[in-house]
Parts: sequence; C-alpha cells; structure tokens
Amino acid sequence: MNSRIPPITLNLIIINVIFWLVEVIIPSKFGIDIVELLGLHYWLSEKFHFYQLITNMFLHDPSGLSHLIFNMFGLFMFGSEVEQMWGGKKFLFFYFFTGIGASIIQELSWMIDTHSLVTAFNTAIAEGNGTALLPFEHMFTGGGSISNATLSNIINLKAQFL
Repeated sequence: MNSRIPPITLNLIIINVIFWLVEVIIPSKFGIDIVELLGLHYWLSEKFHFYQLITNMFLHDPSGLSHLIFNMFGLFMFGSEVEQMWGGKKFLFFYFFTGIGASIIQELSWMIDTHSLVTAFNTAIAEGNGTALLPFEHMFTGGGSISNATLSNIINLKAQFL
C-alpha cells in the first residue's frame, strides 16, 4: 500500500487550505471580503463574475475549521483513491468538471422562484387541499398505519394553525 498522498490530491488540499487562510486573514488586515469577491453570486447580479464558477470551489466557512477539515478529509480519502485509479489528469478534470457543474446547477436553481412554489403549496393546504399530500403518505405514516382520510384530516387541521 502506498502511504503517500497522490500529487493532485495533495496540491488541491494545499490550495484549499491557502484559500481558507486568505479568507481568514485578508478581511481583518485589508478589509476585503474574499467570500464576497470569490464566492458564487446569481448570474444577473452585478457581483457575478465568471471566475466565481471555479473560485467558489475553494472557499470554506472562515468562521471555523470544521467545514475545511471535513471537506479536506473527504478529498484525502476519496481523492487519493480516485487519483490512483484514474491518474492525475483524469482526476483533476473530474474535480473541476463536478465543481463547475455544481456551480452551474446552483445558478439554475436560483433561477427557479421557489418562494412562489412554496407559497402556492401552503395556500393549497390552508384552503383544505391537504389531499394533495396523499401520494406522500408513507413519509408521514411509516408505511400506511393511518388511513388516507385520517392523514388528510390531520394535515388539514395542522395547516389551519400554521
């Protein structure tokens, strides 16, 4: 068994740690908000820049170490294995492809007005249309121990007081 960390994985861990240190040090020394500058913003925002699709991959919560430590532990555990199986170039491509892909999916999710969907759903329930939840009964009953009518009544009653 090879005990060395593969080079791409090691360099990605180092880059992430450097980014985290910059996130912690720069704002207090120079008043520059690194998360605001390099973090992902909605594409129609004046704060959005295309480089954020990549730079946000290296940002971690500057208020504590746990986010960085657990992410780097995961990168070490899985990245080392994948890099050894696929090789450095394929692993690096995979790392950036999935990171940029996640950024694009986040941008797309921001384009959906989820607030209006939730509002419409809550309105439907408050108006007594709790039966809309019946297809999801198993989530509430653990397999159907409550009848459909009883579940519908419980949901309607609860919705009246929300």
